[in-house]
Amino acid sequence: MNKRLILIIFFLFSVIAICVTVKAGEIKVSDIIDGKTLNTGSNFTIIWKVSGDVLPYVKIDLLDIEGRLVNKISGGTPSNNVYKWDIPADLAEGDYRIKIYTNDLSSEGTSGIFHIRAVPQGIKAEEIKPPPIEGITQETTPASRKTESRKEKPRIIASEPRPDGKSPDAVHQGRAVMPVVTFDDPKLEEIVRGLIEKKAPVTVFSSDFRKITKFEVRDAGIVKISGMEYFDSLVTLDLGKNNITDLSRLKYLKKLRVLMLDQNWIEDLTPLVENEYIAEGVMVDLSGNPIDCALQADNIARLKKRGVKLLIDCP
Repeated sequence: MNKRLILIIFFLFSVIAICVTVKAGEIKVSDIIDGKTLNTGSNFTIIWKVSGDVLPYVKIDLLDIEGRLVNKISGGTPSNNVYKWDIPADLAEGDYRIKIYTNDLSSEGTSGIFHIRAVPQGIKAEEIKPPPIEGITQETTPASRKTESRKEKPRIIASEPRPDGKSPDAVHQGRAVMPVVTFDDPKLEEIVRGLIEKKAPVTVFSSDFRKITKFEVRDAGIVKISGMEYFDSLVTLDLGKNNITDLSRLKYLKKLRVLMLDQNWIEDLTPLVENEYIAEGVMVDLSGNPIDCALQADNIARLKKRGVKLLIDCP
Protein backbone atom coordinates (compact mmCIF):
# COMPACT_ATOMS: atom_id res chain seq x y z
CA MET A 1 0.00 0.00 0.00
CA ASN A 2 2.78 2.40 0.92
CA LYS A 3 4.62 1.53 -2.29
CA ARG A 4 1.53 2.33 -4.40
CA LEU A 5 1.06 5.64 -2.60
CA ILE A 6 4.70 6.57 -3.24
CA LEU A 7 4.29 5.84 -6.98
CA ILE A 8 1.13 7.97 -7.17
CA ILE A 9 2.86 10.89 -5.45
CA PHE A 10 5.87 10.58 -7.75
CA PHE A 11 3.57 10.60 -10.80
CA LEU A 12 1.74 13.73 -9.62
CA PHE A 13 5.01 15.56 -9.00
CA SER A 14 6.22 14.60 -12.49
CA VAL A 15 3.07 16.02 -14.10
CA ILE A 16 3.39 19.24 -12.12
CA ALA A 17 7.06 19.59 -13.14
CA ILE A 18 6.17 19.20 -16.84
CA CYS A 19 3.42 21.79 -16.60
CA VAL A 20 5.78 24.25 -14.95
CA THR A 21 8.69 23.82 -17.40
CA VAL A 22 6.74 23.81 -20.70
CA LYS A 23 6.02 27.35 -21.80
CA ALA A 24 4.27 28.57 -24.90
CA GLY A 25 6.76 29.78 -27.49
CA GLU A 26 6.64 33.05 -29.39
CA ILE A 27 6.24 33.77 -33.09
CA LYS A 28 7.35 37.14 -34.45
CA VAL A 29 6.62 37.97 -38.09
CA SER A 30 9.45 39.91 -39.76
CA ASP A 31 8.74 43.60 -40.30
CA ILE A 32 10.17 43.34 -43.85
CA ILE A 33 6.57 43.09 -45.10
CA ASP A 34 5.31 46.11 -43.12
CA GLY A 35 4.24 48.93 -45.43
CA LYS A 36 5.23 46.93 -48.50
CA THR A 37 3.24 46.84 -51.77
CA LEU A 38 2.91 43.41 -53.38
CA ASN A 39 1.40 42.50 -56.75
CA THR A 40 -1.25 39.84 -57.33
CA GLY A 41 0.15 36.95 -59.33
CA SER A 42 3.66 37.44 -57.91
CA ASN A 43 5.30 35.73 -54.96
CA PHE A 44 6.76 36.84 -51.66
CA THR A 45 8.93 35.15 -49.02
CA ILE A 46 7.20 35.33 -45.63
CA ILE A 47 9.75 35.38 -42.81
CA TRP A 48 9.19 34.89 -39.10
CA LYS A 49 11.20 34.16 -35.96
CA VAL A 50 10.38 31.44 -33.46
CA SER A 51 11.56 31.43 -29.85
CA GLY A 52 10.76 29.09 -26.98
CA ASP A 53 8.74 25.89 -27.37
CA VAL A 54 6.72 26.05 -30.57
CA LEU A 55 5.08 23.08 -32.28
CA PRO A 56 6.96 21.87 -35.40
CA TYR A 57 4.19 23.02 -37.75
CA VAL A 58 2.35 26.32 -38.09
CA LYS A 59 -0.58 27.67 -40.09
CA ILE A 60 -0.52 30.93 -42.06
CA ASP A 61 -3.60 33.07 -42.71
CA LEU A 62 -4.22 36.27 -44.67
CA LEU A 63 -6.33 38.74 -42.68
CA ASP A 64 -7.90 42.07 -43.48
CA ILE A 65 -6.89 45.02 -41.29
CA GLU A 66 -9.85 44.29 -39.00
CA GLY A 67 -8.43 40.82 -38.28
CA ARG A 68 -10.98 38.86 -40.33
CA LEU A 69 -9.89 35.80 -42.29
CA VAL A 70 -9.56 36.48 -46.04
CA ASN A 71 -7.57 33.51 -47.26
CA LYS A 72 -5.71 30.52 -45.85
CA ILE A 73 -2.14 30.80 -47.13
CA SER A 74 -1.00 27.50 -45.61
CA GLY A 75 -2.90 24.88 -43.64
CA GLY A 76 0.34 23.50 -42.23
CA THR A 77 4.00 24.24 -42.91
CA PRO A 78 7.19 23.53 -40.92
CA SER A 79 7.95 26.29 -38.43
CA ASN A 80 11.34 26.89 -40.08
CA ASN A 81 10.97 30.69 -40.41
CA VAL A 82 10.42 30.88 -44.20
CA TYR A 83 7.45 30.28 -46.52
CA LYS A 84 7.20 31.07 -50.24
CA TRP A 85 3.78 32.63 -50.82
CA ASP A 86 2.27 32.68 -54.30
CA ILE A 87 -0.15 35.62 -54.15
CA PRO A 88 -3.47 34.66 -55.82
CA ALA A 89 -4.10 36.48 -59.10
CA ASP A 90 -7.75 37.07 -58.17
CA LEU A 91 -7.09 38.58 -54.72
CA ALA A 92 -8.86 41.91 -54.21
CA GLU A 93 -6.70 45.01 -53.94
CA GLY A 94 -6.44 46.34 -50.41
CA ASP A 95 -4.57 46.39 -47.10
CA TYR A 96 -3.83 43.14 -45.29
CA ARG A 97 -1.98 41.44 -42.44
CA ILE A 98 -0.44 37.96 -42.12
CA LYS A 99 -1.05 35.76 -39.09
CA ILE A 100 1.13 32.75 -38.22
CA TYR A 101 0.00 30.39 -35.46
CA THR A 102 0.25 26.84 -34.14
CA ASN A 103 -2.54 24.26 -34.36
CA ASP A 104 -3.23 24.45 -30.64
CA LEU A 105 -3.21 28.30 -30.74
CA SER A 106 -0.57 28.34 -28.00
CA SER A 107 1.69 30.57 -30.11
CA GLU A 108 0.88 33.16 -32.75
CA GLY A 109 2.27 36.27 -34.42
CA THR A 110 0.80 38.92 -36.73
CA SER A 111 2.54 41.17 -39.26
CA GLY A 112 2.09 44.87 -39.72
CA ILE A 113 -0.17 46.24 -42.46
CA PHE A 114 0.90 45.87 -46.10
CA HIS A 115 -0.82 46.57 -49.43
CA ILE A 116 -1.67 44.24 -52.30
CA ARG A 117 -2.08 45.82 -55.73
CA ALA A 118 -4.29 44.07 -58.27
CA VAL A 119 -2.44 43.43 -61.53
CA PRO A 120 -4.71 42.54 -64.50
CA GLN A 121 -4.34 38.89 -65.42
CA GLY A 122 -2.10 38.36 -68.44
CA ILE A 123 0.18 41.26 -67.46
CA LYS A 124 3.39 40.38 -65.63
CA ALA A 125 4.20 42.41 -62.56
CA GLU A 126 7.60 43.43 -63.95
CA GLU A 127 5.92 44.95 -67.03
CA ILE A 128 4.39 47.68 -64.89
CA LYS A 129 6.46 50.80 -65.34
CA PRO A 130 8.41 51.81 -62.21
CA PRO A 131 8.15 53.60 -59.81
CA PRO A 132 4.72 51.96 -59.16
CA ILE A 133 6.54 48.61 -59.17
CA GLU A 134 7.18 47.42 -55.62
CA GLY A 135 7.86 50.76 -53.98
CA ILE A 136 10.92 51.82 -55.95
CA THR A 137 11.80 55.32 -54.79
CA GLN A 138 12.75 57.97 -57.32
CA GLU A 139 12.03 61.69 -57.43
CA THR A 140 11.74 63.66 -60.65
CA THR A 141 11.31 67.42 -60.44
CA PRO A 142 10.18 69.83 -63.16
CA ALA A 143 13.67 71.34 -63.10
CA SER A 144 15.25 67.99 -63.87
CA ARG A 145 12.88 67.48 -66.79
CA LYS A 146 13.85 70.87 -68.18
CA THR A 147 17.52 69.99 -67.86
CA GLU A 148 17.04 66.79 -69.85
CA SER A 149 14.95 68.53 -72.53
CA ARG A 150 17.75 70.98 -73.29
CA LYS A 151 20.62 69.95 -75.49
CA GLU A 152 23.26 68.47 -73.21
CA LYS A 153 26.54 70.34 -73.07
CA PRO A 154 29.72 68.38 -73.75
CA ARG A 155 31.03 66.88 -70.55
CA ILE A 156 33.97 64.76 -69.48
CA ILE A 157 32.93 61.23 -68.65
CA ALA A 158 34.52 58.03 -67.42
CA SER A 159 33.24 54.73 -68.74
CA GLU A 160 34.75 52.50 -66.03
CA PRO A 161 34.16 52.54 -62.24
CA ARG A 162 37.04 53.07 -59.86
CA PRO A 163 38.51 49.89 -58.34
CA ASP A 164 36.68 50.51 -55.06
CA GLY A 165 33.37 50.92 -56.89
CA LYS A 166 32.78 54.50 -55.74
CA SER A 167 31.32 57.10 -58.04
CA PRO A 168 34.32 59.33 -58.86
CA ASP A 169 34.21 62.83 -57.41
CA ALA A 170 37.51 63.94 -58.92
CA VAL A 171 37.52 67.26 -60.75
CA HIS A 172 39.15 67.60 -64.17
CA GLN A 173 39.45 71.02 -65.76
CA GLY A 174 36.77 72.33 -63.39
CA ARG A 175 34.19 69.66 -64.23
CA ALA A 176 33.23 66.58 -62.19
CA VAL A 177 34.00 63.22 -63.74
CA MET A 178 30.74 61.27 -64.05
CA PRO A 179 30.84 57.56 -64.93
CA VAL A 180 28.71 56.34 -67.78
CA VAL A 181 26.68 53.32 -66.67
CA THR A 182 26.16 50.41 -69.04
CA PHE A 183 24.19 47.20 -68.55
CA ASP A 184 24.99 43.75 -69.92
CA ASP A 185 21.42 42.58 -69.33
CA PRO A 186 18.85 44.10 -71.73
CA LYS A 187 15.94 43.39 -69.39
CA LEU A 188 17.62 45.12 -66.44
CA GLU A 189 18.52 48.08 -68.63
CA GLU A 190 14.92 48.37 -69.83
CA ILE A 191 13.59 48.42 -66.26
CA VAL A 192 16.20 50.92 -65.04
CA ARG A 193 15.67 53.27 -67.99
CA GLY A 194 11.93 53.19 -67.31
CA LEU A 195 12.63 54.09 -63.69
CA ILE A 196 14.86 57.07 -64.41
CA GLU A 197 12.85 58.08 -67.51
CA LYS A 198 15.74 57.90 -69.96
CA LYS A 199 15.02 56.08 -73.19
CA ALA A 200 17.83 54.61 -75.30
CA PRO A 201 20.15 55.87 -76.69
CA VAL A 202 20.29 58.67 -74.06
CA THR A 203 23.40 58.19 -71.88
CA VAL A 204 22.89 56.93 -68.33
CA PHE A 205 25.15 58.39 -65.63
CA SER A 206 25.85 57.25 -62.08
CA SER A 207 24.21 60.44 -60.78
CA ASP A 208 20.86 59.20 -62.12
CA PHE A 209 20.64 56.72 -59.23
CA ARG A 210 21.40 58.94 -56.24
CA LYS A 211 17.82 59.09 -54.97
CA ILE A 212 16.93 55.43 -55.48
CA THR A 213 16.77 53.69 -52.09
CA LYS A 214 14.64 50.68 -53.00
CA PHE A 215 14.76 48.47 -56.10
CA GLU A 216 12.53 45.39 -56.22
CA VAL A 217 12.10 43.43 -59.46
CA ARG A 218 11.25 39.76 -59.03
CA ASP A 219 10.72 37.06 -61.65
CA ALA A 220 11.88 39.27 -64.52
CA GLY A 221 14.40 36.90 -66.14
CA ILE A 222 17.39 39.04 -65.13
CA VAL A 223 20.71 37.23 -65.59
CA LYS A 224 23.45 39.86 -65.19
CA ILE A 225 23.49 42.80 -62.78
CA SER A 226 26.37 44.88 -64.12
CA GLY A 227 25.57 48.56 -63.60
CA MET A 228 24.04 48.02 -60.18
CA GLU A 229 27.34 48.89 -58.50
CA TYR A 230 26.37 52.54 -59.05
CA PHE A 231 23.16 52.32 -57.00
CA ASP A 232 25.00 53.84 -54.03
CA SER A 233 21.88 54.77 -52.05
CA LEU A 234 20.17 51.37 -52.13
CA VAL A 235 18.80 50.22 -48.77
CA THR A 236 16.55 47.44 -50.09
CA LEU A 237 17.39 45.30 -53.12
CA ASP A 238 15.03 42.49 -54.11
CA LEU A 239 16.01 40.46 -57.18
CA GLY A 240 14.44 37.18 -56.11
CA LYS A 241 13.32 34.51 -58.58
CA ASN A 242 15.59 35.63 -61.43
CA ASN A 243 18.52 33.83 -63.12
CA ILE A 244 21.44 35.61 -61.44
CA THR A 245 24.74 33.76 -60.89
CA ASP A 246 27.37 36.47 -60.33
CA LEU A 247 27.14 38.81 -57.31
CA SER A 248 30.46 40.61 -57.82
CA ARG A 249 28.80 43.98 -58.51
CA LEU A 250 27.15 43.98 -55.07
CA LYS A 251 30.41 44.23 -53.15
CA TYR A 252 30.43 48.01 -53.68
CA LEU A 253 27.03 48.82 -52.12
CA LYS A 254 27.43 50.27 -48.63
CA LYS A 255 23.90 51.03 -47.45
CA LEU A 256 22.11 47.71 -47.99
CA ARG A 257 19.92 46.53 -45.12
CA VAL A 258 17.72 44.04 -47.00
CA LEU A 259 19.02 41.85 -49.83
CA MET A 260 16.59 39.35 -51.38
CA LEU A 261 18.26 36.92 -53.79
CA ASP A 262 16.11 33.84 -53.26
CA GLN A 263 15.44 31.39 -56.11
CA ASN A 264 18.33 32.37 -58.37
CA TRP A 265 21.37 30.33 -59.55
CA ILE A 266 23.92 31.66 -57.07
CA GLU A 267 26.78 29.39 -55.98
CA ASP A 268 29.59 31.71 -54.80
CA LEU A 269 29.04 33.99 -51.78
CA THR A 270 32.52 35.54 -51.86
CA PRO A 271 31.31 38.98 -53.13
CA LEU A 272 28.99 39.28 -50.13
CA VAL A 273 31.87 38.52 -47.78
CA GLU A 274 34.03 41.09 -49.57
CA ASN A 275 31.42 43.76 -48.84
CA GLU A 276 32.29 44.68 -45.25
CA TYR A 277 29.06 46.69 -44.97
CA ILE A 278 26.95 43.52 -45.19
CA ALA A 279 27.22 42.99 -41.47
CA GLU A 280 25.25 43.29 -38.22
CA GLY A 281 21.48 43.41 -38.77
CA VAL A 282 21.55 43.12 -42.57
CA MET A 283 19.02 40.55 -43.84
CA VAL A 284 20.15 38.38 -46.78
CA ASP A 285 17.82 35.77 -48.31
CA LEU A 286 19.67 33.14 -50.37
CA SER A 287 17.12 30.36 -50.06
CA GLY A 288 16.37 28.30 -53.16
CA ASN A 289 19.87 28.67 -54.68
CA PRO A 290 22.15 25.73 -55.71
CA ILE A 291 24.75 26.57 -53.06
CA ASP A 292 27.25 23.85 -52.15
CA CYS A 293 27.09 24.12 -48.35
CA ALA A 294 30.45 22.41 -47.87
CA LEU A 295 32.32 24.58 -50.38
CA GLN A 296 30.73 27.77 -49.06
CA ALA A 297 30.97 26.83 -45.37
CA ASP A 298 33.69 29.42 -44.67
CA ASN A 299 31.79 32.24 -46.39
CA ILE A 300 28.58 31.30 -44.59
CA ALA A 301 30.36 31.21 -41.23
CA ARG A 302 31.97 34.63 -41.82
CA LEU A 303 28.66 36.25 -42.73
CA LYS A 304 26.94 34.79 -39.67
CA LYS A 305 29.82 35.84 -37.43
CA ARG A 306 29.30 39.44 -38.56
CA GLY A 307 25.69 39.26 -37.43
CA VAL A 308 24.10 38.95 -40.89
CA LYS A 309 20.54 37.56 -40.76
CA LEU A 310 21.18 34.85 -43.33
CA LEU A 311 18.40 32.73 -44.85
CA ILE A 312 20.01 29.82 -46.66
CA ASP A 313 19.26 26.16 -47.35
CA CYS A 314 22.26 24.98 -45.35
CA PRO A 315 22.43 23.64 -41.78
